Amino acid sequence: MSPGTTTAELLDGNDASAALDLLATLVLDAEARRAWLVKRDSEDMSLLFDEVFLLIGGLRGDSNWEVDLLLSELGCNKRGKEELEGLEFSDLESCCAFLTWITELVNRAPDQQTKRALIATASCFYADAGRELESCKTATAVPVAGDHLTPAMLIELGEIGTAFQFAKRALANAVGERAREVDRANPFHEFPKVHIRTPTLDALIQLSYGTPGASITFERAGRLSLHLRRCDPCEAAYKSREIALGFDPSPPPISFKPLPAFA
Repeated sequence: MSPGTTTAELLDGNDASAALDLLATLVLDAEARRAWLVKRDSEDMSLLFDEVFLLIGGLRGDSNWEVDLLLSELGCNKRGKEELEGLEFSDLESCCAFLTWITELVNRAPDQQTKRALIATASCFYADAGRELESCKTATAVPVAGDHLTPAMLIELGEIGTAFQFAKRALANAVGERAREVDRANPFHEFPKVHIRTPTLDALIQLSYGTPGASITFERAGRLSLHLRRCDPCEAAYKSREIALGFDPSPPPISFKPLPAFA
């Protein structure tokens, strides 16, 4: 909204710059939102629009991003007055379902850094899945072949990249076939999988030994510590990294107790 622009001018489209990005204003300005919603064609449309605005607002709080950046990461390109008012009921239902799915996944992530990574990565994954939300839900909820963890469980550990790398293998399209082909070409394909990336293991080790500058939150460290006690390949990888970083791998100096993950 340009300086001096009133809510009425914004909603009537008299302010050209604001009309091009009305969505951000409606998310942030409760007065403008109420005035705009009351002009919708039906109560059902108003309710759906309101839910979309609230979901975007919630993700803004989770990520602590400015609205414009959040909308870009979500892949939202319909932000202007004419675009919003031209949306069909089915468009809003799809948008609402997508934002609800993203929000459910974000609630699983252990900290703000991984929430941000999740929003961006899940949006790209949605595009890779041909914008078929049910395929996305299935792919993130089922274990990868030969493994015991689902991508959603990996999200709880903060391993966002690994989670969606695994999820791609469950897609029944060209993207999924390519992901499975890459996995089959891996010479360690048949070996038990390590779920935690080397940088994450190194950060966890540094935090465990009190090394300054460890870039990992305590909550995430607790979840990872619990996972290590349950997963032999990841525990072996952790001990290997301890040796590589010059630490004695036994016994571990700190045992983290995580808060319960979102269910």
